[in-house]
Amino acid sequence: MKPRSPITVVLLSVLTLGIYALVWFVRTKDELNRTYAAGIPTAWLLLVPFVGALYWTWKWSEGAEKATGTSGISVFLLMAMVPIVGIPVMVSKFNEARPTIAPAQVVLRAAA
Repeated sequence: MKPRSPITVVLLSVLTLGIYALVWFVRTKDELNRTYAAGIPTAWLLLVPFVGALYWTWKWSEGAEKATGTSGISVFLLMAMVPIVGIPVMVSKFNEARPTIAPAQVVLRAAA
């Protein structure tokens, strides 16, 4: 996953009134799906009031568990209850994480 500064992510999130936090969530979702086959659904679910956002955050937390080894329940509670603390904690954990599976490789086959 792309290394990021926890302080920068928090400052940008505060300065943009939370918009950068959403951007960070979507970017990490893409990285988690690509690197760890996390199976996190599209971020469009965040537009569904309450239930959609909770479901998406739960699936994101499960993906974060695959990457960091931290319990998905604790990630979910941290991100849902105190995101201003959860975001820098997860940025730090993602910076420490190492991929467990290799990214998909494209195999080219010559025409017979």
